Amino acid sequence: MPEEPDFFRFSLRLKQQPGLYPDQASAPGRETWLRSALSKEYAFGQREVKYRYVPTIGPNRHLYVTGSIGRSRTQVHNLPPEEGFLPVESTVWRAVRILIDSRHHSDGQKVAIEDISEVGSTSSIISGLVKLSPKNHSGILFRKIQEA
Repeated sequence: MPEEPDFFRFSLRLKQQPGLYPDQASAPGRETWLRSALSKEYAFGQREVKYRYVPTIGPNRHLYVTGSIGRSRTQVHNLPPEEGFLPVESTVWRAVRILIDSRHHSDGQKVAIEDISEVGSTSSIISGLVKLSPKNHSGILFRKIQEA
């Protein structure tokens, strides 16, 4: 059963870097940067947990950036009765889906992320993902949108 998502707002702070672009007008905008940055896979860590971000191509890709963020766990389970219920360990993955409205909004770009506790807290996952910010941005600020 799908979990209820948590909602965040992103705000990208531009960092002025003379010489990086011939003129500041040629620097990528926030929407272009977000789409480009989140179009490839990433491995990142947050509080000693290793995550993987994998982009997906959805039907509304012209409106939204979508992907999944997951982590692996070792799970102990048993073989079938015919094999004596012997215990074995397997690596399993659990992931949350993320949807980003990268279009310009006066209060920042909107982010929805599934809240599945097995994967981690949504704030922690987002915090780890935004640390991937490239050098032409001094950072991505994010804040959780309060429940109505």
